[in-house]
This record gives sequence, C-alpha cells and structure tokens, in this order.
Amino acid sequence: MKFPNTVSRNTFKAYVNVKHSKEKSTIHLNAINLDWDANNIDSLRIMCIKSIAEHWQEYPIFSDIPNVEDRNYLLDIVDTQIPIGILASHIAEDVFWRRCFTDKWTNFHPSVVDKPWITIFMEKYFSEIIERLKPGQYNEEEMQNILDVCAPHLVTLRTNELQPALDDENNHIPFDFILSNLPQLKYIDLTFDLKSIGQNFYLHCSSISRNDIQSLASGIKKCYELVGFRIHCNKLEPYMLQLLAHALDKGSTDIENLTFSNCGCGDMGLVAFLDILNHESFPNLKCLVLTNNNFTQEGIIELAEVIKTRNIQTLDLRMNPIGCDGAAAIFGIMLQGTPIQHLNLAGCSITDEIEPLLILFLETNRIVRRLNLSSNNLGVDLGERIARTIDVARQLQEFDLRNTNISGNDKWIIDSVILENRDKCYY
Repeated sequence: MKFPNTVSRNTFKAYVNVKHSKEKSTIHLNAINLDWDANNIDSLRIMCIKSIAEHWQEYPIFSDIPNVEDRNYLLDIVDTQIPIGILASHIAEDVFWRRCFTDKWTNFHPSVVDKPWITIFMEKYFSEIIERLKPGQYNEEEMQNILDVCAPHLVTLRTNELQPALDDENNHIPFDFILSNLPQLKYIDLTFDLKSIGQNFYLHCSSISRNDIQSLASGIKKCYELVGFRIHCNKLEPYMLQLLAHALDKGSTDIENLTFSNCGCGDMGLVAFLDILNHESFPNLKCLVLTNNNFTQEGIIELAEVIKTRNIQTLDLRMNPIGCDGAAAIFGIMLQGTPIQHLNLAGCSITDEIEPLLILFLETNRIVRRLNLSSNNLGVDLGERIARTIDVARQLQEFDLRNTNISGNDKWIIDSVILENRDKCYY
C-alpha cells in the first residue's frame, strides 16, 4: 500500500475551522488530538508511518511498505528496544542495526566493520550473554531460544571471560550444544579466565576443567566451516591439547588461523598436540600464534619439523624462552625456503650467539617482510654487524629491534633502511 500525502477538500473542512483560519494567520485544528502543533503539522503520510512504528511490536509491517522513503523513515523511528527476535525476523537493513548497536552500546565501537551490522550486533549480543551466564543458570531450552535468534547471523564467537561454577569442579558452561547449533560459525575466540571474581575467590577458581575441554572438543568437531580458532586460558594440560588437536583436525579442513596464547602448555603440551597430527593435518594453515606458553628449544625443534611442511605465512613465538637453539631451528627451516613472511621472536631469550644464522638469514632471505626480535639481549657487537648487513635485506619492511641493547646509531641506520624498503613497496 502507499500512504497518502494529501487530503480531500471535505476532510480538510471537517478538521479545519475555515472562518477562524481566515481571521488569523495561524491554522487551528479541530481534531481530537489537541496537542497538535498548528505551526508544524505532520502530513498524513508521516502520521501513518509513526502509527506503524508505535504499534510495530504487535503489527511488524515492513516489507509490505512499497515506498523506499517510507521504509527508510520507519527504520529511523521504530523502537530499538523491541525484542530482538521480532526485529531480526523482519528487518535486516544495515542502517537500522547500526542504530540498534549504537543505542545499546553507546561507548563501544567495533574496531573493524567488514560485515553486516546485524552480524556485528548479534555477535556482541550473544557474547555478552555467554560471558554473564553462570554454569548453575545454564538451561538448554533457554539457550536454544537464544540460538534460534542469533545463530543465523553468527560468524564469530568471542568471549573475554567466562563465569566459573565456583565449586570443586571449576566447570564452565558447556560448549558442545552451543557450537553444534552455530552452522555459520567461522571463528572461535575463547578466553576462559575471569576478569574479576570478588569475594568468591579461591585458588584455581577460573581454571579450565576436564569437562570443559571435553565439551569444547565435542562442539568443535561439529564446526565444519571453522577457519580460525583461538583459546586463552591459564593452563592447558597435555591431554587437553590432544583433545583439541583431534577435534580441530577432524572438524574442519579449512583452518587458516590457530592461536594458543598464555596457555602454559610447555614442551610436553606442544609435543602432545603435534603427536595427534599427521602429514595431512591443517593443509591450509597460514597463521600460527603460540604466545607465552613456556616453550623451550626442545619443543620448538619438534615444532620446526612440522612447520617446514606447511604453508604458514605468520609465526608468532614471542615470550617463550626458546633461546638461541630454538631460534636457530626456526631460522634453519626458513633458510630452506619456507613461505613465512611474518616472524615474531620477541622476548625469546635470544643472545648474540645467534649472530651467524641471523646474518646469513638477512643476506639470503627474500621472503620475510616483518621480523620482530625485540626484548632480546643481542648486544652492541651484533647490532653493528646487522647495521653493516641490513642494506642487502631490501625485502624487510618491518624490523623491530627495541630493547635489544644495540647502539642508538646502529638502530638509526637499520630503521632508515627499513623505511626506504617500505617506501619503495608503495610504488
């Protein structure tokens, strides 16, 4: 239907006192609604749209409105506090869901807007529900109702914290049912730590439990579209990593990003994870982040054997005490022609003993674009050698040598060459 924007003469006479209007410059209405502003009267079309917006929860009319301008005006005035399920089933326009997002989270702005706003809204909305839900309050039927609304729009599941059970089991909410009902899910980013616990604190109260990891692994196996997986927790035991390795390997063949950060795995955990894999596991893996997991050279040597048969482009091992032997294992496979373009070895207890391999790498490598060796004790002598060699490393666009005890002059020389490399890549 099309809303009228004019009225007939008889309708006009019924509502307007013609004699009075001739005597005075202003028009007074004889309508039932005495609050009308005689100087600013809405058209009949606008009144119709406002009426639809006012009763939209009972009569959610939107697609039946043929005029684009009318629909756009309705999107500007319809109440964003109407239940999400009703809104999502009738409206998908970006402009409306952006308004819903800014109305609900006034001071929060997503860092990247590369997907529909209804997806951005639903992902934030669902993650807050998950983060606040206590294990004792979890109800599968209620969760199914939430999933019915959110699941069609969820691409990423992200949590910044999870509420523990605060009992001897330390269980969190089960993820097997949740993940198995998210068919569009591509990215999982879970943090099992707790930001604040108040007076209910006790030792290991936010640790991940055996039930947690079994439930998570069971759910991952059913995420067939999964592209990225990240987990952050204070401790993952070797058997937990074996369960995750098996689930990730069997769940999706399209995994491109794997991140295990601050999980305290140690060499035993890393080897346990690698033992589950075979030569066909993670064929599309491009980014591997293993930050702060207490790895030493023993675990990294095992990891290097697996990496050299993969097409990994980004490798992040920062804050692991791998030492020069571990760094040598990584530089060794890179000299053999691995496709790694971004390498982060910041804070890895590397010293000037790495000099021969590092200089050889700088002289021969033509693949790596970003190299981070910050917070390692490289020393003045190695800094001078790098400064003399860096001129041939024209492929490097980033080379982080902060807090490495090299001289300021050598740092300036190195940075100047890197800036030249970066400028040339723009042309």
